[in-house]
This record gives sequence, C-alpha cells and structure tokens, in this order.
Amino acid sequence: MCEAYSLPKMVQDSAKQAFKLSYEDKKLKGKSMESLMAAAIFFACRHSGVARTFKEMWVLTKVPKKEIGRTFKIMEKLLLDLGIKPAPATSDESQISQTTAADLMRRFCSHLGLSSQITRAAEVIAKNAKEEGTLAGRSPTSVAAAAIYLAAGLFGEGLQASKIADRAGVSEGTIKTSYKFLWEAREKLVDPDWFRAGKANWKNAPSV
Repeated sequence: MCEAYSLPKMVQDSAKQAFKLSYEDKKLKGKSMESLMAAAIFFACRHSGVARTFKEMWVLTKVPKKEIGRTFKIMEKLLLDLGIKPAPATSDESQISQTTAADLMRRFCSHLGLSSQITRAAEVIAKNAKEEGTLAGRSPTSVAAAAIYLAAGLFGEGLQASKIADRAGVSEGTIKTSYKFLWEAREKLVDPDWFRAGKANWKNAPSV
C-alpha cells in the first residue's frame, strides 16, 4: 500500500512498526486487517511529518474514513503509551490545512497517468487560482482536482471528473462546482503561450 502511494521508506518502516506493535492488542480486536493497515499508515505519515488526509487513506485502502479515524484513535493511544509520538495534529481538518494543492498535484497526476505537461499546467492553474482567490475557502484537494480537470481538458486528455474524483477522494459534484469558478476566471489562470504554441485549445475544455 505504501509503495502504491509513493510513500517514502521512513513512512513504510514507521507504518510496519505501528502495525506490529498494535495489531494484536485486545482493544483492536474485531478490526479488519485493512482498517489496521490504513490506521498504521496514517499514523506513520503523521509521525514522519508527511502530509496525508483521511480522504487519501480512503482512496488508497478503500476503508471508510470514519473507520480509519476510529481505528487510528485507538492505535494512537496504544502507541503513545509506548512512547511513540506522531507529529502534532488533532484532526483531519488540521491535516488538510497543512497540505497545499501543490503538495497533492503531482501525486494525483502521477496516479492518473497524466503527462508532465498537463501536471505543470495544472500547477500553474492552481497557483494562479490561489493568487486570484478564485477558489478561496475550498480545500486543497478540491482545488487540485479542479485544476487537473481543466488542464487535462485544455490539452486534449478528455479526463472524466469521476476518474479524478476516485483518485482525489472528493465527489464528482465538488470537482465540477470548483471547475465552474475556474472557468469563469479562466483568462487569468492560464498561460497564453499554451495556446499560441497550439498545445492547448479552449474547445477541448469540459463544458460547464
């Protein structure tokens, strides 16, 4: 699972340790192996200072977010009692607030098999959207997903919002709503050189 999500070796090692130290504890009796692994990976990410969210853990493991959260809380207490402490963070929201759209962009694009050209374009769109305040108040995950949706369309990839939603862990409706705001501000968010070079075309973009 760690390798599938390109997590560094220190996270893999920490997750293995967290799992090994807690999976036989009676307080976790009845929990599925998948939920234990998901909680161990989330603990390891936090312990190693590598930003990940419950939504990303859900996408990776297919374990419901609430189940990951419940298992994590039990596991965290067990590990804290053993002197193993994660990096400070008290909720999924605080974890998300520490994560930027740029942090998520390359991971999502890699998992979607998108080219470096589309990845860079999505990063530019997300960066400009932040500076313009186009998607102010929306989560970094929503911003990244919507930027990818727009960039992939402009460069002729024709990626469905549902496919991005599966990878990003947000709803298709959330992506399309955020995309509408990007579309309204589109002239301020893109690089004109993309169009002058004939690489991008507004006609390819998803309809609003």
